[in-house]
Amino acid sequence: MPFPCSVRLGHWLTRYVRWPRAVYRQVTSALLVLAALLVVARPATGAEFTIFQGTQYPLRVYILEGAKPGPTVMVQGGIQGDEIAGFLTAQQLTHAKLDNGRLIIIPRANVPSIHKRQRQINVDLNRRFDRDYNEFYEDHLARAIRFFLAQADAFIHLHEGSGFYNPVWVDNLRNPRRYGQSIIIDTPVFENRIFLANYVNSVLDRLNQPITTADFRFRLFSTDTFRPDSPHAEQLKSLTCYALKNRSIPAFAIEVSKDIVQVEWKVSQQLRATVLLLEQFGLHLQVADQDTLIEQARIVAPVLRVGAQSVGSTRPAPLKLLSYEPLALTAEDLGLTNAQVKAGAAGAVGVFASDRPEINLLETPRLPLIPFRSLEVRADGTTLASIPVEWAGTWPKAEPGQTPWFVCWHNGSLRIIPAGRTLEAVVGDQLVLEGIHGGKDEVLNLKGFIANRTLNDGQDSGPEIILDPSMFLQHWLVPTDKPDEWLCRVARETPSQSRDEFFIRIVPRRLKALVLQAEDGRRIVLDWRAGEATLLASGRYTLAEAWSNGARDKLLALAGQTPLPWGDSFELKSGERLELSLRQMTTFSPISSMTLISETPAQSKAPAQSEMLGVGDNS
Repeated sequence: MPFPCSVRLGHWLTRYVRWPRAVYRQVTSALLVLAALLVVARPATGAEFTIFQGTQYPLRVYILEGAKPGPTVMVQGGIQGDEIAGFLTAQQLTHAKLDNGRLIIIPRANVPSIHKRQRQINVDLNRRFDRDYNEFYEDHLARAIRFFLAQADAFIHLHEGSGFYNPVWVDNLRNPRRYGQSIIIDTPVFENRIFLANYVNSVLDRLNQPITTADFRFRLFSTDTFRPDSPHAEQLKSLTCYALKNRSIPAFAIEVSKDIVQVEWKVSQQLRATVLLLEQFGLHLQVADQDTLIEQARIVAPVLRVGAQSVGSTRPAPLKLLSYEPLALTAEDLGLTNAQVKAGAAGAVGVFASDRPEINLLETPRLPLIPFRSLEVRADGTTLASIPVEWAGTWPKAEPGQTPWFVCWHNGSLRIIPAGRTLEAVVGDQLVLEGIHGGKDEVLNLKGFIANRTLNDGQDSGPEIILDPSMFLQHWLVPTDKPDEWLCRVARETPSQSRDEFFIRIVPRRLKALVLQAEDGRRIVLDWRAGEATLLASGRYTLAEAWSNGARDKLLALAGQTPLPWGDSFELKSGERLELSLRQMTTFSPISSMTLISETPAQSKAPAQSEMLGVGDNS
């Protein structure tokens, strides 16, 4: 299976090589991630979407469609970034062939935590489902996950837990407080109508039959979440509990053990358990052979391209960068095509500067104001290359008495703002504070915004900020004379420097119209009337443009329950009513919706409201 790559490191190391325990875990984990990185196959029949496109927390969703009708089931992995098997299993499932029904797959629910291989960044995403929180990026992810879960008839959550679950205490690794090698339910029976234990018991014998090591066999584990004296009361905030309690669908967590070092074995068994449960729900599918996917893959090193320079990962030469020059990277700079990225072949890939290890430069541009030491390339949290940086040119210096210039990125565009001025923004816009032109180690504080919950030191330079006033501490917002307008302050709080500031005015998103393109090439201006219905001739339409007061790419359109990227098309069938809705791309918060009603032949004789508006009339 050839792959378009630049440097070849060798072939997959055989699973029979005996490594020391710690080394084996690191080697197999890294190589399995690299193998997954290079499995370039699109999902079977279906589609893929990226929610939160262009943010630090992209959510890639795959939808597989069977040829025959059947139920819809959702499978998710990667909600906690230190659980490797879950996101690898879910990614492998995207290559399955589905005979019937529909399968919604979210392999990597929490990309930032996967980049860092840690359970959480701000808060535990799997404890944000008891209500609609709105504080951190994890809450935006939870909102989108709930949206897709609402379409499912059952849910499977893929995890990796510590030790080996045992209903009785054996030792520190085998006891009732461990999670590994179990299928977890919140209660054996929910409301006397969803028999969760029966589902699990029906698959355990077949699942465990080929597993010869007793500790590695799966067990049924009920957390008894709803019991007043449950030792697992925190599960009331979990996604499986939400699915069961709020959506009334069967929900399960399949946990493999972190204390089993063979990652590929864990993935294969977790995949078997998933397929067996899917069959219980009435879905039938064929899964690609794991050995074929992994052992045919060649392990290669990435090559980072910046301008005319190419730097490989094997003893990389220093990368030469110009001081005070914007740095914007894409997946293509790593030799990855858009098709590979869309197919999930790249996994969670990122490039990180040594001074801002939490910011993926593939998603956010950078204007370095002071030098940093190196760039690190990671795939699913595994470091593929650490590339030293050499700087050329001179760094700017502030002139005495000069008005300070704040440097920031607004929706991906570089902005230089003199102190005292105001940046105009729309709810949902993105902001990255770089610093002060000519300054060094500047502390910039967006008042009311908390960048780090555990260490709120007032330093907001570096992290991605979503300009949503509802997420800010309200007492820090500057009062204005307009009820739907907010004013924020960005204050310079660098020790021994002058106290300067600039302002950000945030207004709501206002939408006037959507521009659709019909199959015959006609452009139709659809007057946007939130909450209302409008007639439109049946046919296929392409979503072309939005007449709005903000950036188009910060709007997410949905046709019914299906995300509709700009430039994609939807079909309005004869006699159909179709809801067209808009959400904030960065928060998944709903903006408004309207209903399209297919015209009858009699109605189509009259000029359509949308056509009478006139193409190009953007007044």
